Amino acid sequence: MSKPACDIPEEMREADRLVTEALGKLAEHVDAVTILISKRREDGCDGTWRMVNGSGNFYARFGHAKEWVLGCEADMNRPSPTVPPPLNDGDQ
Repeated sequence: MSKPACDIPEEMREADRLVTEALGKLAEHVDAVTILISKRREDGCDGTWRMVNGSGNFYARFGHAKEWVLGCEADMNRPSPTVPPPLNDGDQ
């Protein structure tokens, strides 16, 4: 069974237009902006449609994104206060 052609759907083309419009408006007020979007593919192809676009100083955008990712990773690696610690062998 062959897979369908995985062309960019019209809704993602519209998303690209909206992102470009938003970047233009935001760039009037800030030094740097990056917009990342994703949408689960529903065309029989595996994966996710992704789009990244930005405006302004590349190094500021890169540093901001890196700081955000590292912060998220640190948060994910912290033990959750709502999850009880594992029981020791002598605990009941």
